[in-house]
Amino acid sequence: MRHHLKIGCVLVHPDRNVLQCGSNQMHLEPKVMEVLCVLADAPNEVISRDSLLNLVWRDAYASDECLTRTVSMLRRAFRQLGCDGYIETVPKRGYLLTAAVATVATPEEGPLGPPSGWRAYLPWGNSRRTAAIFALSISLVAITSVLTVKLIGGF
Repeated sequence: MRHHLKIGCVLVHPDRNVLQCGSNQMHLEPKVMEVLCVLADAPNEVISRDSLLNLVWRDAYASDECLTRTVSMLRRAFRQLGCDGYIETVPKRGYLLTAAVATVATPEEGPLGPPSGWRAYLPWGNSRRTAAIFALSISLVAITSVLTVKLIGGF
């Protein structure tokens, strides 16, 4: 079982950066999901802009405009799922999540479950790009090995 969040009417899958309301899904950028998770850790409490910047971007430089854009993207995602008004701006202080937050355990099956078939056993899961890079790397090692043996005069 994995643990997800239920924020108002929205099921949040932090591990996949997905918001889900019924059959509708929204994919979020990783930093947008991180901001949501920080806000969800303290529902109905004001989280300062500085705290969000420090917790989400850590040592990387991020401006107030970056945080404003991220919160805007998060609000847009909730609005597109029909759940407007979950994030409130407190002028000169920060943001707060006004919706109820609960932790939910969900089964591993379903549309967001683990990859099926042979991909389930690969360390990179369902990522085709990573699989292609891995296959290319193995091929290059094999070709280099064969050429090295032939050039050294082995066979």
